[in-house]
Amino acid sequence: KQWYQRRVRGLAINRKLVGVLSGDMSHDGFLRHSQHSSAENCDHVLLLDDNFYLRGMRKEIYHIAQKLRCVFGQIVFPVSNSLAVANNKLRGNSSVTEETIKKMSGEIEMPSEAWEKHFCYMKEVSEFTVDTVHIRSKTVLDFINVLRNAEPETDPMIELEIKEKERLKTLHDRVQQADIALRKLVSEKIKSDRSSGLKLPYKHYADSKDKVLEQLRLEKIAYSCSDEVLIEMFEKFMT
Repeated sequence: KQWYQRRVRGLAINRKLVGVLSGDMSHDGFLRHSQHSSAENCDHVLLLDDNFYLRGMRKEIYHIAQKLRCVFGQIVFPVSNSLAVANNKLRGNSSVTEETIKKMSGEIEMPSEAWEKHFCYMKEVSEFTVDTVHIRSKTVLDFINVLRNAEPETDPMIELEIKEKERLKTLHDRVQQADIALRKLVSEKIKSDRSSGLKLPYKHYADSKDKVLEQLRLEKIAYSCSDEVLIEMFEKFMT
């Protein structure tokens, strides 16, 4: 239960940290950015150190990357059971049973799904030397550089929501532009009528303008149409 609670707490912290670094969330005292460390002018690499032996554990992190449009990658460090057991004995009170290590080793799910396309597999070494540390460090840095040039993860539903918001904003802006153009047309017609001594019901002009704008809002007219098309429709409503 304690392991689960720590994982849930870690996920919550990770989600907020990624949100802050990506600029999608306010830090609210959670993280202080210096003038030179904003998300706009530098890269951030967030490393999560865990066994993540089940794919479902890793997918929780992937979903965070999707939501916040970050690149997701995995670095796999294979460890033999004998080395894992030996290292476990050095952990003191935080050690786990040998049966637990063997169980996890037998159940581990290596990256293989389409969403796990970015992963780096490190060969196991029996002894760490200056050379092996240098080689492994360079491998990790090269992998991070690959991730820097990769496309961020995306959530199809979120992408649809973004596109819909953009569409509605474009439509709103076009309606405003059309309203300005039609108001100018109505004003010119009223001036023309007055100079000609005509006394037409000016409300008829306003009603025709509103009908055109309503057609535009309902997208019965393509919002990419020109002002000339809107004026033609305005004239039709006048007849």
